Amino acid sequence: MFNRWWWLKKNLMKNRVLV
Repeated sequence: MFNRWWWLKKNLMKNRVLV
């Protein structure tokens, strides 16, 4: 369960870096 949140947060960070 916790891993899911972490993955989501990482994805968001990556997306921001890409933008």
